[in-house]
Amino acid sequence: MSVAENLQSSISSLENSINFLNCAIDPLRQVTDDVDRFKVVLRTKAVFDVIPEAAVQKRTNSVNSLVEPRLNKDHELLREIMSDLARKQDRLYKQVGPLEKKLQRVRSQHGASLKVQKVAGTREEIARLNSLRAKKLKLASRSV
Repeated sequence: MSVAENLQSSISSLENSINFLNCAIDPLRQVTDDVDRFKVVLRTKAVFDVIPEAAVQKRTNSVNSLVEPRLNKDHELLREIMSDLARKQDRLYKQVGPLEKKLQRVRSQHGASLKVQKVAGTREEIARLNSLRAKKLKLASRSV
């Protein structure tokens, strides 16, 4: 929106407000012509109430005082978690290179006879199987 359009929109909004106020003032003038009607109007209950700006600011500040510390705490926690994950990612990237070289070495030693099998069992059984496989590789590399 251009500045001219913004100004035109503001002007039309102000004109609408003035018209609305004039429409609201006319019934008040009619009611206040005599004192009896004026007393009736004064005794009527207000339907709409205006909240003072200080009350709105006070409520806003109270909400902010509750929410902001929690958000800051959560932000710090997330920052710590992200830094931990970044460090773990760096460690894993550092481990990839040597492991890939080891895998290539094993593949070159055993050629196409190396088969990947899915192993099922408890953690202890899988750990035992892995240690036996490692011993087998050591024995095979010593005999060559």
